[in-house]
Amino acid sequence: MCENGACDVFANGGEVAEYSSIGPSLNGEIQPDLLGYVGYPATFMRYYNMFGGTSCSAPFAGAVATLVKQAHKDWTAEQVRASLMNTASVLYNKVTGEPISVMIQGSGLIDGVAAVKTPALISPYEIDMTATGLHPVVLTVKNVSDATLTFTVTVQPTLGNFEYGQNDGLTLSLTSSRIIVSPRLSATLGLTAKADLSKLTKGSHEALIWFSNGTATLHVPMLIWNDLNTIWWERSNPFDAGYNSKLPPKLINVRATKLPNSSDVAIDFTLNRGSISGSSWGSPEPYWSNYADEIRVDIVNQSGATVATVFDKGHLLIGHYRAVWNGKDSNGQPVPAGEYKYVITVTDYFTNFDIPIIDTDTQYTGYITVGNNATLTPSLTVTASSFAYIPANYQSKNSYSAYHTCTA
Repeated sequence: MCENGACDVFANGGEVAEYSSIGPSLNGEIQPDLLGYVGYPATFMRYYNMFGGTSCSAPFAGAVATLVKQAHKDWTAEQVRASLMNTASVLYNKVTGEPISVMIQGSGLIDGVAAVKTPALISPYEIDMTATGLHPVVLTVKNVSDATLTFTVTVQPTLGNFEYGQNDGLTLSLTSSRIIVSPRLSATLGLTAKADLSKLTKGSHEALIWFSNGTATLHVPMLIWNDLNTIWWERSNPFDAGYNSKLPPKLINVRATKLPNSSDVAIDFTLNRGSISGSSWGSPEPYWSNYADEIRVDIVNQSGATVATVFDKGHLLIGHYRAVWNGKDSNGQPVPAGEYKYVITVTDYFTNFDIPIIDTDTQYTGYITVGNNATLTPSLTVTASSFAYIPANYQSKNSYSAYHTCTA
């Protein structure tokens, strides 16, 4: 069975739908497998003007699979699936250029033409492992063309907990960087993975294995999960998502560092969970979307006044982002020497829920010291705060506090 998410054709020039499913599965595997298109005008439906949701993406994926099978009648269901996943278009964050997580896009956006025309099929079409259960993987490349194929093969570690390059402690190696496959035959190469658990952070670690012959580029997505106990999807009551204690923090990996060869300070943060979906506003059963409604990074002086806003964007996809402060105020003037606070805030626009919303780690604060010579020195300590929305007439055995603060 192929699980698919949704890519809205017309939203902001095409993007992952805010309601599209997000992984991993409870055993730490990639989910969804693919993205299918949604958002088409629905002239055939009486009460809706757009055809969307998995009600659209699932039949779209099924229709493409049918066309692939029609073009290659001798292919098995697994080969059809491999063609779709090997040739899918990998999507990238429009703001940062970093790859979108395989837990959001799977292998990528379905490309029916590429699937039909693919010169080869690669299996397995996805790789899932745990950091404590690593094992060698044999990749099989089946040439489905009448010409000899030569592929250059590379493995690209991508995201660690949704941030590019955060895979310290994980080593991925191929037995060969080149593979030659005769017409209608198969060839293999090996992949090995090693993890230093003293360095590898808990959570998700991703990679893409690329096969290119100059005319076709195929790929296999990979997900390695360090400690399955950190997967948060197993909830006692999934409909009461807002106040479930297992919800992950909204912001993670927050830090401020000096940029190399510069006097500026980079403020990095990762959106780990989106805002409550607008389509569930006013509902007793809210659910989280793949986007934050708004994220701001403000620079605040010791009097509590905002001297500069260095990041202010809406509709941000789950992933890593960076703000940069150059030590100047909103008018471009250097600020006086002293200690300044940077405040990262994720704002949800939800209202009128019937259950409490306990939104963990929606705001982070840290400090940057501006010296007399205008040098900027960031502090290593950051503090997280959470937000609570409690309906006026809500009664519960549990007690909730409006904010909690912890120091990372």
